[in-house]
Amino acid sequence: MNGNGHGSSSGSRIDTRLTFLTLNAVSKRPNPQTFVDLDFTKSNEDHLTSTFVNFFCWGEFFLNDDLAITFDPGSTKLLVQSTHAMQNGTDVNVMGLVENVEHNTNTISVGTAAPLTLSITVDKEYTYPLFNNSTPLTTPTTFYPF
Repeated sequence: MNGNGHGSSSGSRIDTRLTFLTLNAVSKRPNPQTFVDLDFTKSNEDHLTSTFVNFFCWGEFFLNDDLAITFDPGSTKLLVQSTHAMQNGTDVNVMGLVENVEHNTNTISVGTAAPLTLSITVDKEYTYPLFNNSTPLTTPTTFYPF
């Protein structure tokens, strides 16, 4: 709080999730489980951890909750690379999205004797695709319509 009775504070949190969709899916039929290997590196490209996800048709995974991936103090960026996507031991095509939600809360106090406190939360969301290395698979992707 400053000398005229006005003070402010702020807090922020970023939730990041990865969403994967296999392109080898059959509509209205049981689909095999897809496994995707992931390598995470720090923004300076030092290896952080390796893990995998698995899903049927599509899956959504939060970095903190589902994958136990945490950021280094002072760092706001991670790099993720998929090494393999497989169904029943065969390479498959997968589309991936990175979705971020920034939660920014600002609290403002006005007055000294009976201060009025206002809290405003603003969420900013953005999504971008994972890129590929353009290495073609040896097995073709087959689309099965409805």
